Amino acid sequence: MRKWAILILILGVVLMSGCKPAKDGDLVYVAPYEMGVAAGDYLPGTGIRYVGLTDKGAHLTIDGQDAYKQKGDSLNWSGKPVENAKMDFSGRVVWYTETTCHILGSATLTISKPAPQTVPNIPEAPLRYRAIVTYTVDKGKKIPGSLVTYKGKTDKGAELDGVEGYPYRKAGDSIVWQGKLKDGVYVVVNVRVVFYTDSVLQVAGTTEVILVPPGAAGSGF
Repeated sequence: MRKWAILILILGVVLMSGCKPAKDGDLVYVAPYEMGVAAGDYLPGTGIRYVGLTDKGAHLTIDGQDAYKQKGDSLNWSGKPVENAKMDFSGRVVWYTETTCHILGSATLTISKPAPQTVPNIPEAPLRYRAIVTYTVDKGKKIPGSLVTYKGKTDKGAELDGVEGYPYRKAGDSIVWQGKLKDGVYVVVNVRVVFYTDSVLQVAGTTEVILVPPGAAGSGF
């Protein structure tokens, strides 16, 4: 019975992943998230800390408050891992031992009023979240979270602006763009063309969101 519960939880996380529309131009990414957290450590990017195993179950703290969880219990946190990104974590405790607590869930990242720009490279950072994305892009508009603009259908394929080199893509071809959305918030958009017409382009793939806390290596970009 417990195995079925975990499978249902995993399926729910996958179905929730993606990029949701938001008001006022905000970007909202929903990424599946799973990790084994060592005793004494925090779930990266959150205020959730695993203290250790007790006779009450897994002893965790959430923003400093004690919480005792059994297998399958919910685990939630909201806050800002970096100044320009809000996270809502929703998950479950899958299993735990004296040394590790395994947590499965989804991280909803909201980037308020992003201003995409290119950068020479993406900083190394421990906070990385990969969301499945699907976009329908009108002619003259940009792929969300990037500077790639759809210019329209041509004999050579879908014509793009904002990509390096050859600007045309056929169905099934990849489009990759990386850059910065806000200070401390970087993305790698990696999608493929599903179809295109004179007026719209549809793409699907992933966006990896990289959050760089102040003082981390490379955060000065």
